[in-house]
Amino acid sequence: TVVEAVDLLPTIADLTGLALPKQAYAGESLRPLLQSTPAGVAATRRNKTWALTQWPRRPSCTSRHTCPDGGGDPFDPLPDQAVMGYRLRTAEWAYVCWVEFDWGSGGDPHGQASAPKWGSVVARELYSHEGDDGSEAAGERFEWTNLADDPAHGSILLSMHAQLVEAVATGTVKPLLGSTLL
Repeated sequence: TVVEAVDLLPTIADLTGLALPKQAYAGESLRPLLQSTPAGVAATRRNKTWALTQWPRRPSCTSRHTCPDGGGDPFDPLPDQAVMGYRLRTAEWAYVCWVEFDWGSGGDPHGQASAPKWGSVVARELYSHEGDDGSEAAGERFEWTNLADDPAHGSILLSMHAQLVEAVATGTVKPLLGSTLL
């Protein structure tokens, strides 16, 4: 069972009896998982086989791993700030897709949500996690070699990309919302 950081707020609220504000949350309460026996885990939680993350970057940050202002703040509104990174992690693979982004559009009634431009991919990353046991000793060594441009992994890249686009399109990944709603 995959557990993500976005599950913490709904879990804490559920365990303490606090009501969450009426807005969309990507996470879900882990209370059923925490209160079940190992045999009951499958019955209490959906069989989630991947984790998703989303992070804004400037195009210059994805190519040089440094930001032009030297501060490293991806939220600072500089002219080249227009990409969003989406990462899909499974047991075997990590796929990252950096796409151009429509800031402030996307259909949110308050004009706050944003939308990825899947036809404008800035960069892709694909890493094999075969043999990754999740230990601290393994560290980041599984993400030292980007396989995205290796033709031998083309079908994996396409499959991971399709899963990522579907997850974002169906709302599994919530749109980035402005701080006025949070």
